[in-house]
Amino acid sequence: MTFMVIPHAFPSVVSGIHPPLLVMGAGLSLEEIDVTKILDGLPLEKTVACANPDPCFKPTDKNPHQCLYCAAEAKLAELKKSPSIDEHLRFGLARWLTLFNDDRWLGRVELPLGRNYIRHRMIVRLAADQRLAGILCFNWDCFLEAAFEAIGISQNAPMGSRPGKITRYAVVVGHNTQGSANASDVFRIFKPHGCRRDLDRALETNPTQEPVFIATRSDIETENGHVNSDVDNYIRSELKGRPLLVAGWRGSEPYFCRRLEEVVDDLDKSSTDRLSVIDRDWQHDHFAKLFTASKDGAFIKVADHRGTDRLFAWIYARYVLTQLRKVAADGRLSDQLPSLDAITAELNAPNPSHDDTLLSFFDDFLPTWSRLCAISGITIFYGIAPHHIPLGPRDWHVPFETYGDGDPFSNRPDLAAAVRLLCSAAQGNVWCFKHFPGALWRPSARHLVVPLPFGADASMPANTLAAIKPLLEDWRRQPEFAGIDQVQILLLGSLGDHRQLLAQQAEALAQAYASGLARHFPVARLGAVSETGNTPGIYSLITLDQLKEAK
Repeated sequence: MTFMVIPHAFPSVVSGIHPPLLVMGAGLSLEEIDVTKILDGLPLEKTVACANPDPCFKPTDKNPHQCLYCAAEAKLAELKKSPSIDEHLRFGLARWLTLFNDDRWLGRVELPLGRNYIRHRMIVRLAADQRLAGILCFNWDCFLEAAFEAIGISQNAPMGSRPGKITRYAVVVGHNTQGSANASDVFRIFKPHGCRRDLDRALETNPTQEPVFIATRSDIETENGHVNSDVDNYIRSELKGRPLLVAGWRGSEPYFCRRLEEVVDDLDKSSTDRLSVIDRDWQHDHFAKLFTASKDGAFIKVADHRGTDRLFAWIYARYVLTQLRKVAADGRLSDQLPSLDAITAELNAPNPSHDDTLLSFFDDFLPTWSRLCAISGITIFYGIAPHHIPLGPRDWHVPFETYGDGDPFSNRPDLAAAVRLLCSAAQGNVWCFKHFPGALWRPSARHLVVPLPFGADASMPANTLAAIKPLLEDWRRQPEFAGIDQVQILLLGSLGDHRQLLAQQAEALAQAYASGLARHFPVARLGAVSETGNTPGIYSLITLDQLKEAK
């Protein structure tokens, strides 16, 4: 059963020549930072009725006629009556709105598994693979920045510090560019309303100078601070000919609507997904008119943040499938194409049953597998040494199109091997990928399969098991770990499983891997390697066919 209506499959994100501009609003952060709840807890001298018949921000239950922007307007007026000589009024406004005394705004507090929310993680992975032209974010929080750093992209990374074309990100706030925002290896986040990190820097360096902090109704209705700013110029240039992807944002900023109107003749009016709106409610008729789009063709209604997470995981999965198909389409994996096509067809709409299988394969298994293959020397990324690629944290991301004009099958053997595994194990909901990233878990049989790579020389690099140790420590934190009854090794290469090796090679490689793994599991100990044995204490090799046959 599908859980939402999807009017299109986001072709511009998945494979389009002109990736969309993503515009993010508060709806993508409300799970952790609900400004209406913050507003309810603020000391207000009086209730200020929203000046807009259609409130400019979601009103609260406690103050049903008041919104964030109008409350901030009233607070700023109050601060002007007795201004501080030590800092600008806007810092006082930010402090009143809890930005300085609540580290949730930094995106570092109480995130699931110490990671980040799925929606932010998927967005920054797509950005790393250049499937988004840029991000325009109206939020003050730093969840995006935290997600970029979790996948291995920082603001000040040196050249060659990671594979792929995007190695750094920059945040542009007004005229204040954090880092070198115009370099080809930099992905840009534009935050016209300000940013918690930027406020921290401004407060430390120029406390009496006005910072970029857009928070009042006057701020968003007038042109002050918007005309000819870096963000304004970016909006004018990037919206021309590009699809617009809107997520968690109702479009209440008049100046942004005016920018759209100014370039209306240059807006994309032909793409299937020229306008996509991901939100709880449709309030975007104005945008639809400018893009000659309709609600039926543009609106993806999400009921809650779980739905938003699942939707972005689905979009990312669709993109990854196109990349895996490129690896398989040169003829050497032609036998896998029907299965890939069947998986693609199954993902025609996101389904809750996909979470632990298909969607989790792309989120939890594949990033870990690609890094393990790089550490093992199976996959080589030029310009970065294998030991500079960490196996953890689990979010660390290896972009897909790293082979340039080369042969994807030869240059990304990790992806070729992943195609075979996906086509053998992802359908049928027998194997789960979420609980033990980089492995396959069959809950009904308490059975864990650990895929480990082999290359052309069928040898195990000395650093592989040392690299696996952080992964095993991550597994040990899972509640299911203590109940593992059976552990098997899947020797996996681009041409298949251990049956592609000579028997002596397979046995030697399996013994080497097993000797390093044995002491980490509670029930299995090192024993003879057997292709058939289920004897306690024995690591048996498993084949791709046996994965497919598991019930």
